[in-house]
Amino acid sequence: MAVLHSRLDVLEEIPCGGSLLNPLLYELIANFRDGEEEDEALLRKICGVEGDLIGRGELPSDFVVVAARRKDHPGLAISEPSRVRR
Repeated sequence: MAVLHSRLDVLEEIPCGGSLLNPLLYELIANFRDGEEEDEALLRKICGVEGDLIGRGELPSDFVVVAARRKDHPGLAISEPSRVRR
């Protein structure tokens, strides 16, 4: 991310998790059944734990969506970056 920030004007960074879920559920996610309340409850719990840890800064996010523009070509100004949904 440091290289990204050094070369681009970062307008928005949205962490998407993955640091806990990706290695934990790798090749296991297919075993969870869509529509099964127990499976979905467990996945919601795990997602919640990861989100809480990332939100408190105790765990980095492996996946991030970034809106950025070149520093040498700013283009249009963005006046309301808060319009991006999180």
